[in-house]
Amino acid sequence: MNAASTYGLVNARVRTKRSGLLSANAYKVLANASNLPETIKLLTHFNYQIRLDRVQDHSIETLERLLMAEKVRRILAIKNSSRGPARAIMAMMLNRIDAENIKTILRAWQKNDKSAANVIECPGLATLPVSQMLAAHNLVKFAEYFPDLPFYHAFLKAAEGFDRRKSLFEIEVVIDKSIYEAIWNLTGELSKTDQHIVRRMVGIEIDLKNLDWVARIRKYYLSQIKLTENSLIPNGYRLPYATLRRMISTGSLEDGMEKIMPGLASATTTESDQLTALERLEQFLNQALFHEANRLFLEFPLSIASTIGYYYLVRIESRNIRTLLNSKYYKLPPQIVLAKLVY
Repeated sequence: MNAASTYGLVNARVRTKRSGLLSANAYKVLANASNLPETIKLLTHFNYQIRLDRVQDHSIETLERLLMAEKVRRILAIKNSSRGPARAIMAMMLNRIDAENIKTILRAWQKNDKSAANVIECPGLATLPVSQMLAAHNLVKFAEYFPDLPFYHAFLKAAEGFDRRKSLFEIEVVIDKSIYEAIWNLTGELSKTDQHIVRRMVGIEIDLKNLDWVARIRKYYLSQIKLTENSLIPNGYRLPYATLRRMISTGSLEDGMEKIMPGLASATTTESDQLTALERLEQFLNQALFHEANRLFLEFPLSIASTIGYYYLVRIESRNIRTLLNSKYYKLPPQIVLAKLVY
């Protein structure tokens, strides 16, 4: 299968779809909306369809589920237009949302809840019988409902230690690592150019995920620091394992900031300083992801570049809108809202 037949159709489609994404001016208008209802009305004006007519309440949780469903719809459209290994990679990107659903249900199961809020149910995702999963007597029974998901076997292995530790930490780590490992392995089936493109983009995202783990380890699992180092995901792009390990052991984010923001790392001594530094680092990496995604449309014709670039732009837009809605819900001023967006 040559590059033209593999990428010609999907590239034409995603380039058209890209023009429909929210612009910088649109974000400024949305940030200046007076309240949440006006923000939702403006989103509809900008052709971002949040189907409020399908739900009875307009709570922030409901809006976030609708946003996620719209993101799934867009990713599914890319997948269905893709061919060969690129299609398999897009399918794996959808599996990541399945993974988040599993973690949501798993947390509710541990608490003996009768329902699991915020599970995303829409075409393109695995159909999960939430009630049966919540009623499972153990994690082996729990896993019987998703045998076809890529992290199934790793989940079962990690679940063996749950009865001793009563912690979901390692299971959630294994789910994440399994997904990224599966994506990484799939890139081996791509051409050298396509492989480089996907691994660079996924690598930046792994950096973001590892930052999240570093923060969680420092806050909740410091006494198990040697054990929790295993939670770090390999193949990051800008933050190698050695740097992340120093960030965990010393409690300082300066190593990571200096690695990717030379000359901009400032001394961070208090917990408040550390939080600010982490937010700064996350914002930088999200901006890097946004920049790289847009750059892919200008380079590498007849490759996976436009497909993977559009995928990440959809993710970033979804994140931005979620931030906008939450900011309006909490009545934050426009300048603070804009500072949290990536555009």
